[in-house]
Amino acid sequence: MMTTFNNLQPGDSSTIASWARFVLSGLQSKGLDTNRLLADAGIAKADLDNPNHRINVRQMTKLWSAAARDTGDPCFTLDLADQAQPDMFSGLGLAILFSDTIGDAIQRMCRYSTVASNAARLRTTPLENNALEVIFDIQLPVAGEALEAFMACGLSILKQITRGEFRPLEVHFIHDKTAHQQRFEEFFDAPVFFNASECKFVLDKQVLAMPCCQSNPELARSIESWMSEYLEQNEALSFLAQVRKVLLEGVIDGCVDQAMVAGRLSLSTRALQRKLKKDGYTFRELHNEALAELAEKLLLKPELSLTDICYLLGFSDQSNFTKAFRRWKGTTPSDYRRVNLTL
Repeated sequence: MMTTFNNLQPGDSSTIASWARFVLSGLQSKGLDTNRLLADAGIAKADLDNPNHRINVRQMTKLWSAAARDTGDPCFTLDLADQAQPDMFSGLGLAILFSDTIGDAIQRMCRYSTVASNAARLRTTPLENNALEVIFDIQLPVAGEALEAFMACGLSILKQITRGEFRPLEVHFIHDKTAHQQRFEEFFDAPVFFNASECKFVLDKQVLAMPCCQSNPELARSIESWMSEYLEQNEALSFLAQVRKVLLEGVIDGCVDQAMVAGRLSLSTRALQRKLKKDGYTFRELHNEALAELAEKLLLKPELSLTDICYLLGFSDQSNFTKAFRRWKGTTPSDYRRVNLTL
């Protein structure tokens, strides 16, 4: 079954709710008031009940900041790894669990890391000294604590599926916690570098051949199919959000057509039409959605007359505006305004 992402403005950077729920559980075990943390971050508690729900990265950054404040422990993220389980990353964690080797698991992490969060993308780079880098390409500013927790929990899971054999050669973070370097090196059992140019693990290539103790390649491939579908929907939603944003801005500016929208998205008009068709939309449908959304907002401004709104939306006369609004919302602009301004 396809997952919906109606909690976000499509295109927002987000983290899967199962990860947020795991983080909250770990913080609660440390005695923190998780209701306060959620309130500070602007996250609804009910949002954590659906494991496929997405939490905005801006909210997660606020959560990490509040957690750092309330724990008073600059290394609290390392303790979260004690409770790390593969399913906290939803299908991604299970695909890792059922991989044949660590190499397979790493490749799945790189292909599907955005299932967990699209704030960073994973990639590998081979080095000359028979080593491999697993690099976190950060897509936007994220909390250093988020990176620490993700890498600490990733280490814990990779140790679990190799019966404790997995060990990195080096660990690199782009933020600064050099004052606590010893504690980090004791945890990762490897040299840890802060203020680095990239956030990454460095692995001996021999580690990639380590077998995973719960290997089930057929099940891992089945989970991959689900993740591909999940990401395809999320990416489609992101594209539609970009189109809607440009359309809304164009409507407000009084200048919008397919060529303008395509140009703003660095596409040809034909490419824009193809992508919209693939997602089951036409340009006219999205244009009407933008007009309807803006019309509703303007009708809630009593200082604007219906004639003002009509011309702001680009209609030649009020009659055409009324017909269009009735088609969109099943009521007239004046009735919509009267009902909603008296609520």
